[in-house]
Amino acid sequence: MSTIEDKSIRIFVQILEYLGPTLLRFPPFRWVLTTLAKRRFSRRAKNPNQESRYPPGVQVDLAMMGIAIFNSVDRILSSQNVSPRFINSTFRFAAQYLRNSAQTRQRIKQFNSENGTDPPGFLVVSPTNACNLRCVGCYADSGINRERLDWQVFDRILTEVKDLWGKRAVEISGVSPLPIDPMATTCWI
Repeated sequence: MSTIEDKSIRIFVQILEYLGPTLLRFPPFRWVLTTLAKRRFSRRAKNPNQESRYPPGVQVDLAMMGIAIFNSVDRILSSQNVSPRFINSTFRFAAQYLRNSAQTRQRIKQFNSENGTDPPGFLVVSPTNACNLRCVGCYADSGINRERLDWQVFDRILTEVKDLWGKRAVEISGVSPLPIDPMATTCWI
């Protein structure tokens, strides 16, 4: 991404973060924004990009999901049952997501150039196979050994997923991660 594009995205994100909550309470502005967004998503649904890494059907699904999200947001804001604090928090979250997505795209591009493929979009980590649930058909706690990842290994996996792959989806399976390290109460990546 060029420096000019990067700077324009940063400016757009700042405007979104600070003016967005106020502007979205103004119905004509919200109508223009949702109409433009829905038109863009509709064009993507009608004409999937052949150069995309996603198959055409997935592109259509993503576009339709975007339209559904914009319709839901518009309906929620129109009802005026949402507190200003919630709207402000949501915009701060959205702005942080947009800031991170630019970095994520750059990391994905770098990973692809080094490895010839995109990084996995999803990772499952089982910090231990010890589980107090007895779900039928589940492999957790099925063996003799009570295997578990050291906290340092678990932390390294999550850190490298973020740093090398960009922010990706990570499922922590098998059991709550808290028994791994009692001092670890939250896991952010």
